[in-house]
Amino acid sequence: MYNRDPKPFLKWAGGKTLMLPILREYYPEGLEDGTINRYMEPCVGAGAVLFDLLSHYDLVEVTINDINKVLITCYRVMQRNVSRLISILEEWQRVYNLMAPEQQEQMYYEKRDRMNHRKRKEIWGKEDELIIAAHMLFLNRTCFNGLYRENRKGDFNVPFNRIRTINFDFENMYLAGEVLKNVRILQQDFNTLTPYVTSRTFIYVDPPYRPVNKAVAFTDFTKDAFNDEDQIRLGNWAKETDKLGAAILLSNSNPQSGNEEDTFFTDLYKGFDIFPVSGKRSISSKLSGRGKTGDLLIKNQYARLKNAKETFSDN
Repeated sequence: MYNRDPKPFLKWAGGKTLMLPILREYYPEGLEDGTINRYMEPCVGAGAVLFDLLSHYDLVEVTINDINKVLITCYRVMQRNVSRLISILEEWQRVYNLMAPEQQEQMYYEKRDRMNHRKRKEIWGKEDELIIAAHMLFLNRTCFNGLYRENRKGDFNVPFNRIRTINFDFENMYLAGEVLKNVRILQQDFNTLTPYVTSRTFIYVDPPYRPVNKAVAFTDFTKDAFNDEDQIRLGNWAKETDKLGAAILLSNSNPQSGNEEDTFFTDLYKGFDIFPVSGKRSISSKLSGRGKTGDLLIKNQYARLKNAKETFSDN
């Protein structure tokens, strides 16, 4: 129906759309010949790599996961009820674009309050999930810098961005809903995902980055921030899945771009190959934090590359 590939349907801090040309160079060669035909993304975020792989490779099993319940709810609603979701957003877009600026701001804060009120329910039914997803996508389009941030109570608290006109890409939403039809969508700790891993699985992990400096630090996706202890747990889980023969690729910040003596990741991922890359981030909690950053790509022995490059470490 549409002559285009699906793209992420929302903005997310640390989203990898701008880095896809680099990341594609690090996809394992087994994707090409079918020896790798399963994909897992434990911290899916906006899903730039997910949609890229779904568009270009024949995968028999895809598992995505994120600890953020609102984000995963958006994926589930896109998967099973994208038409109704679009109908709601079409009406909200029409109303919003006809409003005066002060009315738009009022609408934004009303939607934010309603989503937070609905989120506080202990159990979310399917109607709750639909309404939360619609509110999330609307707020994502109209909030400051496209951020998702929660306070300690778990409430979304990003302010209005004074956007005068919104234009949802409804065609892309339909496409995303179609390719998500057979995807396993989970919301749990990454440590619980091991049963879904085989020697034919490609795992791409893009966790909240370890802060290098205050300007680019943004890990508060939920009320429970991702800290060094979580980074270590993730590293240990990567080693566990490495023993299963899975191809693993991870992204994170390059700590040595801020402190040459910081060997956190080279110590944590001994035995893995570490590649420094120059990346771009389209979202930072501060405008000064946008632009080029020093990132690391970390892979294991099973993630064989077509074009091997000199590594950062000599492990």
